[in-house]
Amino acid sequence: MDTNPCHHAPLSAFERKSGCPVLVNTSSNVCGESMVGTQEDAFRCSMGNELDIMAIGYCYSRKKHQSRVLRQNYEIAFEPD
Repeated sequence: MDTNPCHHAPLSAFERKSGCPVLVNTSSNVCGESMVGTQEDAFRCSMGNELDIMAIGYCYSRKKHQSRVLRQNYEIAFEPD
């Protein structure tokens, strides 16, 4: 609360309402790539970045359980931030 009071109130309200103490920024993408707009975009993006686990609604995906064929190397395709 003392570190970032501008974010504390809305995050605390979200936790009280949802029971979940975590809020994730859903405007996910990799620098140079279009904004993630669908679940398919999110999955594809997660296969090319450093995310190990992704949850969208009731869907939970662990990268280590996905086929290696689906993995992408975004370090080659997009310049880092």
